[in-house]
Amino acid sequence: MAENQQMHYSAEFNRLIGEYKTKLESQNPGVSIDLLAKKVVAAAFKEYLLLCYSETVRSDRVAPWESLTDRQGAELSAIEKHHWLPEQVRSMSNDDLLLALNSEIQSFQLPGPTLEAYSGWLNNHGLNAYIRHFQAPSKADELDD
Repeated sequence: MAENQQMHYSAEFNRLIGEYKTKLESQNPGVSIDLLAKKVVAAAFKEYLLLCYSETVRSDRVAPWESLTDRQGAELSAIEKHHWLPEQVRSMSNDDLLLALNSEIQSFQLPGPTLEAYSGWLNNHGLNAYIRHFQAPSKADELDD
């Protein structure tokens, strides 16, 4: 029986922060990381959002004969929505996949355990609107207090 591994939210968000920090530093030599920090956090959050959406689809669609992995949940959603072939969706960048699933992502509510992973990063970099948009209304109200 295939097993669906749950994502470790904090570890995944921290991995993305490190990945985008390295990427943006190499693309902007000589620019202070302090100046790039907001871009790093925003880029990491976009990818994290896609991974969390995919995780939710994967857990809703778990099949005993084969689990979906990584971004396959999001890919399955795009295949079903647009009637694209798997090869077409697999070749898409994460940015293109987010665009293709825009309406689904806009209405997606991040699962409760995800908040701890990213809220401090977003709050510290003035990106609170991201938190309010993707949390259930009761959670967003608590953040404003």
